[in-house]
Amino acid sequence: MTDLYESHLKYWTKVPPSEVGLRVAALLDEWQGLHHFDERAMKKVDWSNPLYVMLTLDHGMSSGQLSTYDFSGLTALVFLAHDHCIRVDIQPCNGTHVKLMFHPRGRIGSTPLRHPCLEAAVEDWRKRHPARKEETP
Repeated sequence: MTDLYESHLKYWTKVPPSEVGLRVAALLDEWQGLHHFDERAMKKVDWSNPLYVMLTLDHGMSSGQLSTYDFSGLTALVFLAHDHCIRVDIQPCNGTHVKLMFHPRGRIGSTPLRHPCLEAAVEDWRKRHPARKEETP
């Protein structure tokens, strides 16, 4: 599968991708499919950066919205970030775009160096925010 990501990234940038670029490409492919992202935006990404990947997308994005349930792109991105051990930072950009910054991490170490698996993040969340018993109408 790495060859597939590498060929996509080389097509967009003509530069060999870093391990970070390959990890982020794997997350993005699982999230929406690399072929669904805007080619112009993907060509502007520095896939060879060994520390992080920054991607700027039109707010409408290719195949959906950043929502939590019915169009669950945001939920899927958060779950995949935990599964792939990559910190994702979402920032507004120019009012019509969003900037996604991807910082791969490990599972151990201090807070700036690690990223918990989804189950650990939910367990920590529930300790601080117990589940509500009532349902909202």
